[in-house]
Amino acid sequence: MNQEIVFKKGITRLCHFTKSSNLPYILGIGDEEANGIISNKAIRDSECKFLKLNDIHRYDNRPELICLSVEYPNFFFFEKSIEKEKESLLNDWVVLLISPSIINEETYFCPVNAAKNRGAHIGKGSQKFMELFNTEVLGLNRSVSMLPNIPTNNQAEVLSPDMIPKDKIIGLVFSSKKQARDEVLRLKLCQIELRNLKIYYSHEWFKRNSAYSIMQGKVLKLYELEE
Repeated sequence: MNQEIVFKKGITRLCHFTKSSNLPYILGIGDEEANGIISNKAIRDSECKFLKLNDIHRYDNRPELICLSVEYPNFFFFEKSIEKEKESLLNDWVVLLISPSIINEETYFCPVNAAKNRGAHIGKGSQKFMELFNTEVLGLNRSVSMLPNIPTNNQAEVLSPDMIPKDKIIGLVFSSKKQARDEVLRLKLCQIELRNLKIYYSHEWFKRNSAYSIMQGKVLKLYELEE
């Protein structure tokens, strides 16, 4: 998998959503911290008591892979996850923005949700990567208005087999300015270094209907939190 293909496609970021309560263990330093994003399998193998899994079922049968999306979160699964956890004590979420430079020969791709048909559509290589942008993906036709770096199906996935180091995390997106400020304060109290991270907020990034907006070529604006 050649990075030049990713560059030519105009990919600027990958996305991974999680509960914001996981951030100290993703971005921190110490024996209990993950120091990056790790897979469901790695979390279970480590018997970590702190990290909360987004998807306990993993119907793709690949718990060793980290699920990522291209440019925007998987709005359908994201809203479903938010709704499922809205009554829990820790129910705030964050979208982590990740450098596309993590994509390599060992990265897997899926043009639809990886759980579809128990992972049957997952594969490696440049051709599989380009399938994410096909004019037709399993019955879904690509809108002529879509930007070229947006997958045809919003639920398309990039699946990383490696731990994603925290220096590959380039930004954090929260649902509101207030949440962004509150979370930054909490992270600073945990002595988390945020100097190299962009902090954003956007209500649209947390709504299912935004999937239809990007299908029509809309760019969902991110608002950067000022110091």
